[in-house]
Amino acid sequence: MLKLIYTETGIHIELLDQSIEATIALRETFAASVGRGMVCDAGRASFLVAACETAMKHLARLTDRTIGVCRCDGDFIEVSLPGFWLAEHCEAEDGVFLASFEASVEADLVALWLCAGHALSLTD
Repeated sequence: MLKLIYTETGIHIELLDQSIEATIALRETFAASVGRGMVCDAGRASFLVAACETAMKHLARLTDRTIGVCRCDGDFIEVSLPGFWLAEHCEAEDGVFLASFEASVEADLVALWLCAGHALSLTD
């Protein structure tokens, strides 16, 4: 499963060995235990990658037809994924997006994001 974390400082993508259902259940339990709300909406999330040769190689290997790829301009490509948005409320700008694909597709998506130079540490 892929976890896309959206914060005010950017996006971080992680590859997790847990199902979407289990992750949603754990987050719902935690939110309830601390008296917070949580919404879970099906939808799409996207991230930009530089239109470089390495990115194009990873994009060419993506076999899942539910993944959208759109050329934004000469420099960037938008990658769009289906999944579930988890946040405290519907209009929240911070939250987590969960998506699940075959292991090889998930590995290519993480590699694509990393080669695009988006990796960041949320602790820095």
